[in-house]
Amino acid sequence: METQSTAIQIAARPGFREMVERLYAEQRPLQYGETTLEGFIRFQFASMDMMGESHKPKKDAFRILLLLMHTKKCYGVLRNPAFINVLVNVAWFEDKTVRPVAEWVKDSLTAEGQLASLIRHCFAKYEVPEFMEYTFAENSRIPMYYYIKLGRGDSVQALNIIPAGFTARMAHEFRNTPKQFTIVQAIRRAQALGCGATAARAEAVAWAHEFERFQNPVFTLAVIRFVAKVEENIPFDQLQQALEYLNEMYRTNNAYSFKGRTWASVTKRAAEYHAELARKRAAEQFSDWELCGVKDYEVEKENGIFRIIQLGTSEALYEEGREMSHCVADYAYDCTLGTVAIFSMRRFVPGDVGYVTLATIEVAIETAEIVQAKAKFNEMPCDEARAVMMDWAVAEKLTDGTFYEEEYVPPPPADVHYQGGQPVQQPVDYYRPYRPKNEISATEVVRIVLIIIKVLWILSKLR
Repeated sequence: METQSTAIQIAARPGFREMVERLYAEQRPLQYGETTLEGFIRFQFASMDMMGESHKPKKDAFRILLLLMHTKKCYGVLRNPAFINVLVNVAWFEDKTVRPVAEWVKDSLTAEGQLASLIRHCFAKYEVPEFMEYTFAENSRIPMYYYIKLGRGDSVQALNIIPAGFTARMAHEFRNTPKQFTIVQAIRRAQALGCGATAARAEAVAWAHEFERFQNPVFTLAVIRFVAKVEENIPFDQLQQALEYLNEMYRTNNAYSFKGRTWASVTKRAAEYHAELARKRAAEQFSDWELCGVKDYEVEKENGIFRIIQLGTSEALYEEGREMSHCVADYAYDCTLGTVAIFSMRRFVPGDVGYVTLATIEVAIETAEIVQAKAKFNEMPCDEARAVMMDWAVAEKLTDGTFYEEEYVPPPPADVHYQGGQPVQQPVDYYRPYRPKNEISATEVVRIVLIIIKVLWILSKLR
């Protein structure tokens, strides 16, 4: 592959002009994948030949520009295909120049500066914002035409990309846009400044890519005006979330307005919208699995009916995690593999609507072990919930591998014997042997190995 230093040597050597003339005269079919300087120039000439005789003036202009760059010793331009592509774009508008190309004077030592100077010489009879010179390095030639229109004296408002309601102040701010912005970003920045936004707020509006999804320019300006007037600080991620929400509100109701709304109310609604959107996206990735052989459980007590039920879908896990504010939704993959089962303990009160979730329980299928049980916010379940879980464990012959800072010891069932005609209760050790808290169970080891395998599998798919 040809290096940049090699390309400079080729561009600087006396034979460069002969190479350009030879490639200009060639009539070769278009070939893709050229990697050398000569191959890239050949490709550009061949591309223009394919467009017919109407494009011959552009081919001639490209040849003249190559030779001019060589004569002016602009070897940095000629070494780089991206810079040569700028020459192609300049040649494309050969019939729009305001000065003869041959009269251009080299006034910069850098390739970027030389190209910027050439663009101004060819197309800017009047001052054009400096940031728009970069349009000649883009793939679309439409923004280049905007540069040419401003260069010949057209107003900013005359550009057909400028939306309705673009004021004189906005046009002034557009012309003073810094280099780093695109035309679309420059328009949003100018709108924000014209609506009274601070420089920092206007820059945030310019860089907020969610605006690119907006279809109605009138509503876009209304949003920018609303954002510009917010006095409190707006974190950039909060701005992006609010914009996505507002765009959806307008899409579903084009009568949506900001009358009576505050930034606080909009961000609150946006947060609720994104929470609901997350739920919907989780449902789109729906999966279910075959339930394990561990049965559900129900017992009636004084303060309600307690039920332990197995969760069999990813959506059910998501709802459980949302209700309990923990990460049980992440266990969908393990449930699909059949290595674990997730149960939810709920209390129902007769006459009341709904239920209260008391605990989320993980059971390892292979070892029939309760690995963990968590209440809301991953807290320890209450004593009553733990007692119900113990009874369920006995009924389903499950061992309990959960540990708590204060170990709960349930009242043992009684095995009644009679001695001398009197009943004697002897406790039955049905539960589990004691295991130190820092000891890792076999089930936990299996689970860790499965997680590692899952991560490796995902990484292999990304390669």
